[in-house]
Amino acid sequence: MSEEELFEKLEEEVSETPEEKPKKKRSLKFKILMVAIIVVAVLGVAGGSVYLIFHDNPNFCNAVCHTPMDPYVESYLEGTSVNANEKNLTADLSVVFHKNQQANGKDILCVTCHDSGIIENMREGVAWVTGSYELPLEMHLSSAQGVGDKYGVEFCLKSGCHTNDAGQPIEDAKALQASTADEKVNPHLMSAPSEIDQMQHEKYYVEGGLLDCSSCHQTHEQSVMLCTECHSEGLDGEARIATVPEGWLTFAESVKAKKK
Repeated sequence: MSEEELFEKLEEEVSETPEEKPKKKRSLKFKILMVAIIVVAVLGVAGGSVYLIFHDNPNFCNAVCHTPMDPYVESYLEGTSVNANEKNLTADLSVVFHKNQQANGKDILCVTCHDSGIIENMREGVAWVTGSYELPLEMHLSSAQGVGDKYGVEFCLKSGCHTNDAGQPIEDAKALQASTADEKVNPHLMSAPSEIDQMQHEKYYVEGGLLDCSSCHQTHEQSVMLCTECHSEGLDGEARIATVPEGWLTFAESVKAKKK
């Protein structure tokens, strides 16, 4: 081999070497990146699965946020009233009744009604850490859940949740009103039979600001027959006295309980 040929061969080897080394480096970086992506994906899926399973457990609600959630979780698990009163018939609490029922063939858990995603849970977590929440918690579902319809019917009458005595589904206001049409005072009849009565009923959501299902059906404490504020003995005719379900409070009793 001549000196000129040897020089050309060395020159080729030198020119190829810088190109080969980066290829090896890029290949190693790519492998490390792929391993990292796989590890993160596996951890993400595992963490997400644990979150979803634990999220459905009532104990998730007060795992960290003992204040203000402890009384509500205890209310669901033990059937105790958040604000105990003289009656305190815990078997009649809405939360206890719902716990012993099913919706769409599934047990009713906290998240069946209080459905929230990761973003909402993060927002609530920040509120708890910073202390930017009020006690007692909002009791009206229209505010607590951001329900768009006037009376919370859209929220409460979800498909598969309620039926009448004949087993027929109650999924709108008309069916709800019909289910209690035989009562002396139909508690679900918001559109009163006369203009004067309608004006009286309007005051509850015009002056009070809120009137929804939870105005009477107070899940974690004694339910209140709000109608008895007017439709009660001494204030109305016998034919228009509201029936108070067993274990419920009259309006006067609810006011007395709140003053304690």
